[in-house]
Amino acid sequence: MRAADFKVNIIGLSQKAHPFDYSFGDDFFGIYGTSLLESGQFKAQVTLDKRETLIEGDFHIQGAAHLVCDRSLEPFDFPMDIRRKILFKYGEEEKELSEEIVLITRDQASLDLGQYLYELITVNL
Repeated sequence: MRAADFKVNIIGLSQKAHPFDYSFGDDFFGIYGTSLLESGQFKAQVTLDKRETLIEGDFHIQGAAHLVCDRSLEPFDFPMDIRRKILFKYGEEEKELSEEIVLITRDQASLDLGQYLYELITVNL
């Protein structure tokens, strides 16, 4: 698994909804960061709906994070079912306005969906 597996060429997308499916585990967290979470098994369905002025990203992530209990130090699986929308609006500069709105430039070639998947999972913890 590589970070490139999660990059989507948005310039080449036509103006309609495009579905992307991912299955990932421990290798994914090695790529995007292990400070908050080192392992888990997840499936994600991401739909990018490209329009004239924005791209609406609909994220659905299901799976389990492998964690260690703070009290007993026993490992356990923490189930997750995350649904979020992120709007990628075209603007003059790249900037995150809020958790739900990200400005991107018209000449930005791709979106790294892996980074957004990682952030959604870790925020859910």
